[in-house]
Formats: sequence, structure tokens, C-alpha cells
Amino acid sequence: MSGQAITFRDMLAPVSAEDFFDRHYDREPLYVSGNSDKFSAVFSWNALNGLLNMPNMWTSRTVKLARDGVTLPAEQFCRPVYGREGRTVMEADPAKMRRHLRDGATLVLDFVECLSQPVASVAAAMQVWFGGPTTCNLYCSWRSQQGFASHFDTTDVVVLQIVGSKKWRIYRGRFENPVEAPGFETTGYPQEFHEGTKGDVLMTPELTPGDLLYLPRGQYHDALASTEASLHLTFGVTQATGHDVLTQLTSVFVDDPLFRKPFPSFDDESAHDAHVRALADRMREIIVDPEASDALRGFQHDRAFLFCYPQYDLPDREDPVIYRVQGLGARLVRRGAGHQLQTQTGKAVLGDGEAKLAAWVLSRDFFSGKELAEAAQDLGLSDASAAANVLQGAGLIVPIGQGFTASSA
Repeated sequence: MSGQAITFRDMLAPVSAEDFFDRHYDREPLYVSGNSDKFSAVFSWNALNGLLNMPNMWTSRTVKLARDGVTLPAEQFCRPVYGREGRTVMEADPAKMRRHLRDGATLVLDFVECLSQPVASVAAAMQVWFGGPTTCNLYCSWRSQQGFASHFDTTDVVVLQIVGSKKWRIYRGRFENPVEAPGFETTGYPQEFHEGTKGDVLMTPELTPGDLLYLPRGQYHDALASTEASLHLTFGVTQATGHDVLTQLTSVFVDDPLFRKPFPSFDDESAHDAHVRALADRMREIIVDPEASDALRGFQHDRAFLFCYPQYDLPDREDPVIYRVQGLGARLVRRGAGHQLQTQTGKAVLGDGEAKLAAWVLSRDFFSGKELAEAAQDLGLSDASAAANVLQGAGLIVPIGQGFTASSA
């Protein structure tokens, strides 16, 4: 199992994760300047060319080209190919793609977190800290060629600048609680609406290699490459909403006889209103029931940790144990001859070996049980399981596993 390309704390440095979540998350944009090689282990031109040279991966679903604020129709850069599934698919045509790139089109690749282990490790780290599924798009653009017009995203956005530079304009306007639903996403409105809603310019950071930009969902922005070529990764984090929760409860509602009962006639206004009130009251009873609450938390948990974590370590065929680190606010401090681990949910007194293992854990966002055992052995700990139980009891680590129980929260 490979390690992380970079941890979330190192991505944000010198800004602390605690400061980020206190001041910026879901509140205001954040620009962080970094050393030019900060993200060199995450991605590169060679990595991009390696992906593009797997031609069967790139279809009208996974690659886009945009120029002057317009997304090009797939027919302009794809060709019909008889695929392995026995049907015709629109596959990216390298010759057409190169021609549009020479003309200044911005290249966008989707599903990058599914094709690159270093990128997947960054997405997994963000899932640990944000508690929501994380995807990654790649953007390759060219000097002074506008790809996309001013818009907002339905996800929280974290941008890592890999190569070249790109000047961003972040506007004061923010669309309230956007989601992937008609009327609540950027494509549901004409550009005139966006131009009138985005407001004045709030900040104009020019991202160079090693820089990070965070944008809360709904924040209006646009960007323009300021060097001959620019390459950046955009990670999008999606949070569960009330709409998602109600969708999950559909099966619970249908189990209740009241929700299977026909509505009164629409001509009987008083009976109709009474039935609606009865449904609302019963819905509240179901939602606040402890079992339903646990089920909803389980849905949110499983949704957040569905992918991006290594699940295979062949030839070992055992089910892996993956731990996430609950590092927000965690502190390891010296207490006399020993050490004390403090987390948001607990604390523990540790011996020297356990403290060294806790320090190793705090340098990660997630890891496998096998990696933990190897780290414990390197530190001279004879019982890795006992040490893991101590750290888990203090609330520092939680096994992601294949499901959720109320006691694992």
C-alpha cells in the first residue's frame, strides 16, 4: 500500500487546519502561497501525458474542451468508436484534441482521482477532513485564453497549482447553497444572470506552482492562464444535504401505513390540510427517532468514505483495515515523565513508545492496519494492537471499515 503524496496539513501550511475550519471553511476564500515543489509528488506533465496516452479512457463523459466561455460539443473533438461493451461510444480523437488545444482550448479531465494513486491519496485526505466524497478534475489551459466564464460550483473547491501560473478573480457574490439539481447549479442560469450576480472583485490571486486556493461552494470566480501553459488540479467536496437525507428516508416512509394512505379529495380542503399536517408530524417523529438518526449518520459516513482508499494489497487477500485520523485540535504534550494525548473527544496518558506512534499517526490522514503494525514495529512496540486500541479509545483514530455503527462516530 502506497503512502500519501502529501497530507492535508502540509497542503495548507503555513495555515493550520484549525484556523482553516474556524475562519474559512464554508465562509470565505483562502489563498495560500507555497514552495514551487510543494505538489511535485502529486502530479506533473509526465503524469498528464501518461493518462492521455491511455486513449480508451477518454470519452465525451470524461474529457471536455472549453474556449471563450463555451464548452465545445463532443462531436468537435470525439469520434464514434465501437467499444468493448458492444456499443458505440464517443471516444476522444487525439488529432482533433491537439488541434483545439493549439487554438487555445482548455482541457478538462474528469475522474483523475480514479486514475492516479497520488491524486487519489489527496482526495482521500480531503474526505477525512471534510467528511464528504471528493473528486478531482484536471485543467490544462494556455496564456490569455479564457476557458470558462464567471461561474460558481456546487462543491467546496480546493485548487492545487501544479505547473505554470493562473490569475484568478474571486467575486464577492455567492450563490446560496447550490446543489446538483435544476435551478440550483451554474448551468441552470444564463450567463447574464451570473454577470449580474457575481458582484465586485474580492481578490485576484495569481497561483504559481505550490499555491493552494480554497473556494466555498457557490463562490463566483473565473481564471485565466498567465504563462504559456498552466496545469492545476481542482478537488471538489460534496456534502450531504437535507434533500439527500429525505431521499434516503423514502424507504422508511413507505413502511409507515400513514404514508401509504391515499390523500383526501382535493375538493375537501379541511381534510386535505389535516392529512398534510398529520404527515408532517409523523415525518418529524420518524426523523428524530434515535434509530433513524443513526441510520442517517451511517448514510453520511458511508457516502463520505466510499472510495479513494486502497482496498487491495495482493497477494494478501485479507480484508484491509483502514483508519482515519481525527486530527482536528489533537495535541500530544509532555506531562512529567510521560505524555498526554488530547483530542476533541478524549484523552490518554501514553508511554514513550505509544507517544512516538501517536506522533506518526498525527503525521498522516489515513493509513492501513498493516502500515500501523509496521510503524509500531519500527518504533520498538511489541503490541501494535494494544497501542491502536489506546489511540482509538482516545478518539485519535477511527476504522473506516465497510460500514457505520453509532459507537464508531
